[in-house]
Amino acid sequence: LHYLNQPKGAPASLLEKVRSESVKAPFDPYEDIPDGRYAVDWNDTQIHFYRVSRWKGSKRIKLKAQASDTFYPVRGWAHVKGVLDEIRKDPRAAAERYAEELGQCYACGRTLTDEDSRRKGIGPICETERSKRGFSW
Repeated sequence: LHYLNQPKGAPASLLEKVRSESVKAPFDPYEDIPDGRYAVDWNDTQIHFYRVSRWKGSKRIKLKAQASDTFYPVRGWAHVKGVLDEIRKDPRAAAERYAEELGQCYACGRTLTDEDSRRKGIGPICETERSKRGFSW
């Protein structure tokens, strides 16, 4: 890092080497779970509702629990990992269960008013956007 702050002191090859090694793409272990809303049986007690999202421009995942209309961050990696592992078992079923239980789109949370949208669990706009991003279900 000392060499990066030197305007002319370090050779260009060394600067390139340091910069290329220090910038690494973050790893997302849950990349198979798309952003959206999910319903799961957590600890076999009752149904819980969650929202999965990523930080803008990053692969860092956020998990929030839904209570009424408010979302609260889930604290503790063990809890977050447990919920995400539960969602990962069948993300489509968890998403569709969210839509079925609450009557809301599992992608954006808007109320589903069309019969076809309620059957699918997702609104037409969100369905189009998801298919553009490669999530066909």
